[in-house]
Formats: sequence, structure tokens, C-alpha cells
Amino acid sequence: MAQLKPLPKLVLLAAVVVGLLFGISRVAAYYGIGILKSVQVSKVSLPEVKDALVENVQPSPYPTTVPNGCSDPIRYEEWAWNAGIGINYANGGIDTTKNSLMEKYNVCMHIVRQDDTNQNRNDLAACAKDLKNATECTNGVHFVTIMMDGAGQFLAPLNATLKKICKDCYAEQIGTSGYSRGEDGLWGPEAWKKNPKAALGDGLVAGVIGDGDWNSAQKWIGDNGLRSNPDIHTFDPTAVNWVNADTYLDAPQKYIAGYCEDRKVVTPEGISV
Repeated sequence: MAQLKPLPKLVLLAAVVVGLLFGISRVAAYYGIGILKSVQVSKVSLPEVKDALVENVQPSPYPTTVPNGCSDPIRYEEWAWNAGIGINYANGGIDTTKNSLMEKYNVCMHIVRQDDTNQNRNDLAACAKDLKNATECTNGVHFVTIMMDGAGQFLAPLNATLKKICKDCYAEQIGTSGYSRGEDGLWGPEAWKKNPKAALGDGLVAGVIGDGDWNSAQKWIGDNGLRSNPDIHTFDPTAVNWVNADTYLDAPQKYIAGYCEDRKVVTPEGISV
């Protein structure tokens, strides 16, 4: 059995900042691998509308921060991910605000922050249980947002559950609302950027297996002629190894906490060490 040491072997794979339906992951192969220094933002001043003028496009004024008091809202769950900025702007706040685009088009919406995709599934299923015998649901949420390249692994188990609840209920992707602005990627030691092979045998990456950011890392691994160990219960010194995180926020928490675990060491030939 081999003891995987926490630092610097545990590195971080995480998507951060306002999350929604579509994430065009900023692949590490293009944007490099770097080390982040966390900062706390106390206030952000939005630019003047005139600073964002585009030829032949009439700018829309910022919505107010005052809820418009609409009732019976659509319930929607989102991540903390940059792709959500558009829909957040359109709603004006957690609840639809006065002079917002949602109000303009007679939409009433309540936004819930939920980073756990398992809970996203549970809340959609709760709504489906109501819809089995009604035209509206009072429990759960009406829709959630997810990264497009992570939707397959999200929808497959969800629709299997929905089929058991309501024969006419199923979840599907219906559109896009934004994309990542560079926050998605594989984050690791500077040595990995200079020499990708340094990630072999000395790297353990925390990430949500099957999610969009995991896909970004897989592309970086492939672009650099490396291998990814598909078994999260073993350690292959000739491949990039993974620890599954429950959420993209669980990944950095594992890094910060110096998470480690015992694993059997295997070689490509399947020989245990």
C-alpha cells in the first residue's frame, strides 16, 4: 500500500464562479497550468453602459435591485459560475427585480445557489413527483443549469430516475445561457506547465469525474501524450491519477485540507506493488 502525500501531490481541478447550462471549458492546453492566489472581493463596480456599446445594438439599462413582487416564480438552481452572469443580469437578483429583462417579458423567477449536481438531480426529481398527478410542482425546482460537456453524465442517471416516477417526465437541454471566461481548467504546479510528464507519478488531481472541467484535463493529458488512470481506487505511477470530488468546491477543499488516502499501486501491466 502506498501513502499519497498531500502537498504538493494533491492539486486542484475546479470550476469556479457563477454556473449555468453551458460551459466552454478553457482547456489547460491552451491557457496553461498555473497557481492561483485567492483574494476576497468586497465590491465590484459595473462599468457605465456607454462603455459597452456595440454598433447597431441598443444597450439595455441595468435592472434595479428592488424585487418586483411577482408571485408563483419559476424555481431555478445555478452554480457559482461565470456562465450565469447573463441570466443573473436578466433577473436582476435572487428574485425578479423591477425594470429587469425578466419583468419585461412577464417572467417571474427565483434563483437558488446549488453547487452539488446530486442535489440538482434530487430537486428535479422532487418536481417530477408532483407533476405525476398535477400540472405544476410545488416541491423541488423547475430547472437547473449544467455544463454542456458534463450534461451526459448528469442526465443519464436523472432520466433513469424520472422514468420510474412519471412515464412522461424526462430532462433535456433546452438552450445555453453563457460560457466560462477562463476559470475552468487544470490547476497544478508550474513544473507541470514546463514539463507535462512531471505530472506522472507525482500528481494526484481532485476533480468531479465526468464533469466538464474533468474533460478539460483529459484533453490536456491527451494533447501531451500522457495517460489518465481511470480507476480512482488505485495509483498508477505512469499516469495522471484522480480523487473524485462531490462538487467543484469539494475539490479545492480537499487540496486545502491536505487530503490523502491509501491506495494499491499498479502498473500498466496490472502488477501490484
